[in-house]
Amino acid sequence: MVNVNRKGSLKLAAGAVAALLVASLAVATPAAAAPSAEKVTHVSSLADYMRARAAGTAADVVTLVYGSVHSRGPNGQESHVLDVKNWGTADRSVVHLWEYRTSGNVDNQRWDLLDAGTSGGDPLVALSDRNSTNKCLDESRDHQAGNGTAVYIYECHFAANQLWRLQPHPLGGGYVWIRNLYDGRCLDVRQYNYTNGATIQVWDCHGNWNQAWA
Repeated sequence: MVNVNRKGSLKLAAGAVAALLVASLAVATPAAAAPSAEKVTHVSSLADYMRARAAGTAADVVTLVYGSVHSRGPNGQESHVLDVKNWGTADRSVVHLWEYRTSGNVDNQRWDLLDAGTSGGDPLVALSDRNSTNKCLDESRDHQAGNGTAVYIYECHFAANQLWRLQPHPLGGGYVWIRNLYDGRCLDVRQYNYTNGATIQVWDCHGNWNQAWA
């Protein structure tokens, strides 16, 4: 089970200072331990998160600075993001593609990355929707797994279908595959449709832009 703590903390090693005189014997004061490195709680991209995880500096819960998971788009414009349809908070609320927003209620486009360990040396995460309480990006188990399986939000339970492996995308440029641990398929924009409301699904991983995320 992932330990969700949205308040990252700086842990300092305690150093004790003692001076003791017994007769003519002086006991030296032990050196104070150096403070541990401050944990990274905010990153600007999935690639930055992967670097922080590799360095061992990522907190258990990390917020994307711009809040959203951006699709690369056909021309690298990154204008559309993962969006919970109509600000849904119920289990099975649809996750689709929508133009990135910076005003109004934007929480249905905002996500936190929850450390779930590693898989094959790659960071493993759950993606938690900030518009709802304890809801995570989930590959549907309503039907047999396969290409075209739906994704939505569902109460966080951290089983394999809610865990996502972050891997460098073949296009480079800091783009990432978001690969489901349950069946190994990648988060995918259906039929290369880069418009509001485009369906998000999982599909066999390949090197095209509709599986490249930032």
